[in-house]
Amino acid sequence: MVLFEFGASDPSRARALHDAYVDAGGPGRVDGPGHFSMTIAQIGHIGEIACVTWLDPEEPVSERERAVTRFAEFAEEALTRDVIMQLLDSVT
Repeated sequence: MVLFEFGASDPSRARALHDAYVDAGGPGRVDGPGHFSMTIAQIGHIGEIACVTWLDPEEPVSERERAVTRFAEFAEEALTRDVIMQLLDSVT
């Protein structure tokens, strides 16, 4: 999740983050697409909640407006297969 949040738009930043983690003795390694499965689930859940809230006429207008912003982030900064492969290329 950290690689996606802080490095998806900048491969050099992803690499620097990964290297700093490894250099500090972090035990985890990201070396395959399957390592992004929890991130995919989390982002999917965030997108679902945004859609449900945005489309629910019972929600206050202020909440629906916030949900539009959350949905836009979900849609515009999606964790696609291409993004995953770019992140993997950056750190492996």
